[in-house]
Amino acid sequence: MLKILIADDEYFIRERLKHLVDYQSLGYELAGEAANGEKAWQLIRELKPDLAILDIKMPLLSGLNIAQKIHEEQLGTKVIILTSYDYFSYAQESIHYGVFAYLLKPVDRLMLTDVLQDVSKNIMESRHLHTMADQYYTEKQANIFLNYLQGDTLPPEDKPLFDELTDKFPHDTPFALCLIKIENKDGEPYILKNLLSLIKDQHIFEDFYPFIYTDNICGLLIFEPSLTRLEARYYKVSGCIPETFSRPFVIISGEPCLDFTRLPEEFQALLSLIGHSVFLKKNRIYWLDECRDITASPQRFLCNFRAAFLISLRSGNPEKACEVFTEALYSMAEEAPSAYNLSIVLSEFFLSCSIYTNEIQEASGTDNAFYVHELMENYLSLEEIAAWCSSYLSSACHYPSSAEHASPNILVSKAVSIIEASFADPDLDLSFIADKTGYTSSYLSTTFKKITGFSIVQYITKYRMEKARALLCDGSLKLKDICDRIGYTDVFYFSKRFKSFYGYSPSDYMKMNRP
Repeated sequence: MLKILIADDEYFIRERLKHLVDYQSLGYELAGEAANGEKAWQLIRELKPDLAILDIKMPLLSGLNIAQKIHEEQLGTKVIILTSYDYFSYAQESIHYGVFAYLLKPVDRLMLTDVLQDVSKNIMESRHLHTMADQYYTEKQANIFLNYLQGDTLPPEDKPLFDELTDKFPHDTPFALCLIKIENKDGEPYILKNLLSLIKDQHIFEDFYPFIYTDNICGLLIFEPSLTRLEARYYKVSGCIPETFSRPFVIISGEPCLDFTRLPEEFQALLSLIGHSVFLKKNRIYWLDECRDITASPQRFLCNFRAAFLISLRSGNPEKACEVFTEALYSMAEEAPSAYNLSIVLSEFFLSCSIYTNEIQEASGTDNAFYVHELMENYLSLEEIAAWCSSYLSSACHYPSSAEHASPNILVSKAVSIIEASFADPDLDLSFIADKTGYTSSYLSTTFKKITGFSIVQYITKYRMEKARALLCDGSLKLKDICDRIGYTDVFYFSKRFKSFYGYSPSDYMKMNRP
């Protein structure tokens, strides 16, 4: 609601104005009233109303005097001047004070309603522009800070914004840089924003600067002199994430220091280490100094891999081929676990699969680099990667014949049709759709994401959330009814997913869209 102040030295005019229109229905609430200009100015300073309706002539201070003060002090309060016909030309001469409108006494109800609506629209548009400007300003500063962390040289035009940001940091308090990687296979856009909001709302850290690096990696620059207290606060974060988001995570932190120039170097070290997260235990806190840097060559893990792998496939023994791959994967993880070595093993696996599939059919046009990136970015355990590759291998070895094989676009269209027809079924998932289409889950999943940009699970969630949002606008349905209609059996789980997806809860959304 917008706050409004009414000031006139005549009691009956004030009373008439207070009851002339239904202010509440127009989005206003009466914040105060005054019988003279000095009292009106005092209330404006105290209450900071959005709109002041002021008589042009009042004792002590006139309405125009007050308008001038508001203009000079840039308070942002809109002003409507009440004037008689005799003073109207005089009032117009002071338009440079930023007066929004002039109303002749006696004030007409329809005229006042129109002006109030115009004021409301003007304020909302102004606030929207300010919000967009503030958001742009904040995001630009965040991008500049990220560029600094990545070692980029800041251009001269960005230096003032960077200095303005860092000047707000405590300069005599040690700081620690940490990165948090949270599993986000569904690609939910608000998962990290909600995590950072949770950390802020629960006051886990007294002074920190948050930033988002990727869809599943965020960072915190924490100002904390005590290593013991810092560790205790990390453990509090480690308890909040699985409880609130039900997602596995990894936290990696440097130790507190005072040398700000070390930040880019430490960020790169943390980033490199969090790239190894698939080799680290889930839901744990790691300190940068305790983790060893492994740079062993992956070549010996791949010795004769391709030959043994292809021999197994060509002899009709995909189970043996899977054993060859799994042995190479876990040997690498045991002797030289690094993100780089993992990418080499996976690349060799997909390349060998491509060689085999091209021998028995036309090339499928698969993008091996795409698969490698997806697995390394979105999976937090070797077990999950091994299971996915096993499913993929099964798909490669039992490819539908050319007569049965649908083009990727037709397959995706069929999958979308199944989702749209079955979204209310709680059992709808990747396996459900794979059974309906006759393709393996791995082939369906990767083909779907490659063409649409969404995983199957992400697309199902997105479709259900859009349906939920439309049903919430109805206003007559209970949350349980909405859950039943979109395939969720647990209201609490649905509410968490909705808030994670859109950034606000279902109940808040219903309030926002009440007629």
